[in-house]
Amino acid sequence: MERKVIFDFKKISIYLLLLTIFLNSLIPFSLRAEELDIFAKRNDFDNLPQRPALAVKKVPQMNKSDFLLLDSDVTSRREFFNQVAFIGDSLTQGLTMLPALANVPFMAELGLSLAKATEALSTWQPGNIDVVYILLGINDMTYYFMDAPTYAEHYARLLDALDLYFPEVDVVVQGIFPVSNLYSHQSINNSKIKEFNATLEALAQERDIIYLNSGSLFALEDGSLDPNLTFDGLHIYYQCYGAWLGNLQYVYEYS
Repeated sequence: MERKVIFDFKKISIYLLLLTIFLNSLIPFSLRAEELDIFAKRNDFDNLPQRPALAVKKVPQMNKSDFLLLDSDVTSRREFFNQVAFIGDSLTQGLTMLPALANVPFMAELGLSLAKATEALSTWQPGNIDVVYILLGINDMTYYFMDAPTYAEHYARLLDALDLYFPEVDVVVQGIFPVSNLYSHQSINNSKIKEFNATLEALAQERDIIYLNSGSLFALEDGSLDPNLTFDGLHIYYQCYGAWLGNLQYVYEYS
């Protein structure tokens, strides 16, 4: 009797993404000259008008545990996410595994840096969107000479590019997610992440845009990533995406 082979393409895509992340972790990060050249070539973003200040709303209290109860697949089907776009590295790329976000514009890939994202904006066509969520920095952190002030400078260039190409779109910047205490990388640690995030939060306040510390949802009391919510100390599980998406919507709608 002939057996039929049934392929679960969703599971296969998830396994391929996880394999790619694992293999990438074995390769040391290196500084590429083109990353530093991009900003030297671009002078299009000087003297742009600042975005108008956001109207401040009172944000109702919602406990961390409330978000962690949100189902990833159910939350991703909310109508709100039909008008959003995402820019990020492999952390954000994980959201593309959610079937309901199949038509949502993503500029997300393994190793994406601020410089590459800024350069790509000139040809990016996300369509009709209201808000773009950004999560970048963990890769920039590994580049030589990338301290917190340099990180803020590169991030400011990305925000300038968004103002230039998408002036009507609201921007939400997210702090770099923490890593677990077991995660080991010579250029990445939670002390450095906190320093970078403090600089990013100050930049967001200066630009009157929303800063969101999404990673705190998945952190322990000491600020490190809960080891029960990650498979490699850096990336969160699929089951955590509901909490992440729910928080993104919640903070934007009450800010």
